[in-house]
Amino acid sequence: HHGDADAPPKAQQVADGTFLVQACSLPTAAFIPIVIPGALRHRKSMDSKLTGGCQCGAIRYRCSRPLHTAAYCHCSACRRATGAHATAWFTVPLAELEFWPLRPTPFASSPDVTRSHCSACGTTLTYWNASEPDKVDVTVGSLDAPAAVPPGKHIWMDEAVAGDAPNDGLPRFPQSSGSGRI
Repeated sequence: HHGDADAPPKAQQVADGTFLVQACSLPTAAFIPIVIPGALRHRKSMDSKLTGGCQCGAIRYRCSRPLHTAAYCHCSACRRATGAHATAWFTVPLAELEFWPLRPTPFASSPDVTRSHCSACGTTLTYWNASEPDKVDVTVGSLDAPAAVPPGKHIWMDEAVAGDAPNDGLPRFPQSSGSGRI
C-alpha cells in the first residue's frame, strides 16, 4: 500500500478566500497559501463545479461539469502516458478549467497533442488537442469525487491490449465515438 491516495489534501481555511493546503502527503510537507478571490462570495456557483488534483496535492483544479459522456480510452498513447491499460477522461471547456496553486507541466506527446501532469508526483491530469482548441480532457481518476463523472463508453478498442475486453455493458467503439475526441 502506497499511502492513502484517496485522502484529500489537507487544507484549512484561514481567511476569506484564503486556504492553506499541504504541498504533499509527507508529514513534513509545507503548507502553501492559496488565494481564491471571492471564494466565499461565490460558494453556490462553486458547488456545481468539479474539483480535483494530483496525488501529492501540489496541484488542485476546479472545472465545469462535462460537455458530454466521459469515456474509457484504450489507445496506445493514453496507455503509455498513464501506465494503465485504459484511462477515463471527461471533456470541459478550456476556459472553465482553473489550476492552483501550481499549474501542471505540459508535454507535447504528438504534434497536435499536449498532455499535462504534476512534475512532483507524476499524476496525469489533462489532454489537449489542437483540433479542438477550446476544449480539454481531464482524467476522471484525478477528481475528488470520481463517481460524479461515470464513464459511459469505451473508445479506441482497436488499440486495446490483448485480453482487454470490458464486460460492463457499456458501448465499445473501435476508435473515437464520433462525439468529439471522446
